[in-house]
Amino acid sequence: MAKTSVRENLKKIFFVHLAAYFLVMGLLGAINFQHTPDTIWVIYPAIGWGLGVLLHFLSISWNKEEFSDTREGWKKHFLMRSFIIHFVVYALIMGMLVFINLTYSPDLLWVIYPALGWGIGIVMHLVFALLWQEKPEERD
Repeated sequence: MAKTSVRENLKKIFFVHLAAYFLVMGLLGAINFQHTPDTIWVIYPAIGWGLGVLLHFLSISWNKEEFSDTREGWKKHFLMRSFIIHFVVYALIMGMLVFINLTYSPDLLWVIYPALGWGIGIVMHLVFALLWQEKPEERD
C-alpha cells in the first residue's frame, strides 16, 4: 500500500471538516425552518463556522513549505495544535453564547444544545489527537 503524504492527509482532514459543516448546517436549517420560520437564525452559525472552514482551507493551501512529505511527528504536532485551537475557539464562542442566552432568553437554556453538540466534536478531536496511530503497513 502506498504511503500518503502529509498534504494528502491534511486534505482528508479538511474534507471531513467540510462534510461535518454541511451536515450540521443542513440539520440546523431544518430545525430553523421547522420551528422558527419567521426568524432565520441559521445564518449566524453558518457564517461563524463557515469562516472556520475557510480558514482551515487557507491554512492548508497557503502553507506549502511547512508540510514536507515526511510523516515523523507531524501527526502529534498538527493534531494537538489543531485540538488546542479548536478548544480555545469552542470556549470563547460558548462563553459568548452563554452570555447571549442568559441576557436575552434566560427562561430557555438553549445554549446546552450547541454546547453538547460541539462538545462531542471536541471530545472526538481530542481522541484523534491522542490515539490516532499509523497502521502497521504504513510504517514500512
